[in-house]
Parts: sequence; C-alpha cells; structure tokens
Amino acid sequence: MLGNSDEALAYLQQALDIASRVQFRPEIALAQLELAELLVAHHRDRRGEAQSYLDSAALEFDAMNMQPSLNRPAVVFYLGANPINCIYNGRCLKAYIPEQFKRVSP
Repeated sequence: MLGNSDEALAYLQQALDIASRVQFRPEIALAQLELAELLVAHHRDRRGEAQSYLDSAALEFDAMNMQPSLNRPAVVFYLGANPINCIYNGRCLKAYIPEQFKRVSP
C-alpha cells in the first residue's frame, strides 16, 4: 500500500467498520487516528473529516487512559493541518505535544 493512499484509506475504513461492529474501543480509536493521519498527509482537502476522526480518537484515548496514543492526535494536527484550539475533558490537547514538536510551526 506504500504510495497508494486510496487503497490504504479503503483498508483503514474497513478496519474501522469491523472494530465498530465488534465494539472494540481501542481498535476503533486507533483506526480513527490512522484515518486522520492519512487524510492529513494525502487528502488535505478532507481536513474536516480528519478533524472529526481526531476528535473521536482523542476522546476515546483519554477515556481509556491510552496516553501514548493520546499524544499522536496533537502531533498530527500540530504538524499537519491547523493549530490545536480544542479542549478535551477540560484540558488543552496542546499540553500533550512532546517538546521536540513544539518548535516546529504548522
């Protein structure tokens, strides 16, 4: 699938569908995050959809205390799309951005 973002997108959407059917929350959130990363990297015209996937994934990661995964949505949007201005459970997601990424401007 390297170099074929449309095929990767189809497989990730299939993974999200399967994880949703069996209600496996960690895998749902990870699939949403992977979809968002792919959309940000290869389908910049679909930023709104990417943001929606990131919002859902970040909320789920936070609810499940999946801190390493929770770091990724912040980095994705900080580096790839927009500054992060959203708050999850009373905390700004920017707080999760590792220091090495804070020096890079979007």
